[in-house]
Amino acid sequence: MQSFNLETLMNEKLGINNITVKSGEKKDWPKMFDEVTQQQLDYIKSKMITPAYERFVTLVDEGREKLSREQVLKLADGSIYYSDEAVNNGLIDGVSYLESLRDKIAEDEGLEDPEIFGFKQTFSLEYLFRNAAADTGFFPNAEQTLQKINTPELMYLWKLDN
Repeated sequence: MQSFNLETLMNEKLGINNITVKSGEKKDWPKMFDEVTQQQLDYIKSKMITPAYERFVTLVDEGREKLSREQVLKLADGSIYYSDEAVNNGLIDGVSYLESLRDKIAEDEGLEDPEIFGFKQTFSLEYLFRNAAADTGFFPNAEQTLQKINTPELMYLWKLDN
């Protein structure tokens, strides 16, 4: 988790003071307009970071039968794994194109011509830029730029037991 401390910029450089109205002491932790305390950092870590990490490790441990919890903990250090590394470390079973995967699942499950479907995100930075470019001409090379900065997505494939 990352945050910014904008106190000096806002107060001293721009003369803008923060006003926060909140219903509880911890509602604005970590604070962007104040020095972050060790108490705040410890609280965020104990309530958000550690539980999310532990849940992730548990899900991987339960889902990857060939890996022990100790192996998962060693791998779950925030590293990025290329597909070959992920296969070699037992994090994924293999790499495939969508059509090949569809055919394999259809064969394994005895299905004929299964349909692939997905969910489309309704709002994103890309959506904003495309519409700004179309409506205002503000971003004339939007299509080419967006193709260059398009980032990879994490995708989960689940096998449903009947």
